[in-house]
Amino acid sequence: MSDKDITALPAATLAFMGDTVYETLVRQYHIKSGGVNAAKLHRRSVAMSRAGFQSNAAKLLFSQLTEAEAAVFKRGKAVSSRIPRNADMLEYRRATALETLFGWLYLQNKRDRLAELFCECEKLYEKEQESENKSKTS
Repeated sequence: MSDKDITALPAATLAFMGDTVYETLVRQYHIKSGGVNAAKLHRRSVAMSRAGFQSNAAKLLFSQLTEAEAAVFKRGKAVSSRIPRNADMLEYRRATALETLFGWLYLQNKRDRLAELFCECEKLYEKEQESENKSKTS
C-alpha cells in the first residue's frame, strides 16, 4: 500500500490494526521484562491495554507527535463506536486514537517511531507500577 492509500483508510480500520500492534508490543515488553508465568503476564498486559492506561499514554504522547501523526490521532479520537459500559467515553476515545496512530505508523512501516512512542508507554507503566507499589507498602 502507498502512503496515500494508508492515510486514506478509515480511522476505525487503522485502530483495528493498531489494537493488534499495541497488544503485541505490550506482550513483548512483559516477556522481555522477565515474565514467565502466563497468569502474571496476562494481568500485566491487561493493565497496560485498558482504556484508562492508554488514555493516559495518549495524553502524554500527544505533545510529541508530528503534525501528520497528530492529524491521524485526531481522526482516531473522532471514531464513533460502542463504548463498553465500564469505560469512560473520553478515555475510550483517547485509547482509540492511540491505537489508530499505532496502526498508521505500523502500516507506514515507521517501526523506529513506533518503538520510540511505545518506549514512552513503557516508562509510564513503570512509573505507575512504582507508585502503586509505594502505596501498597505505606
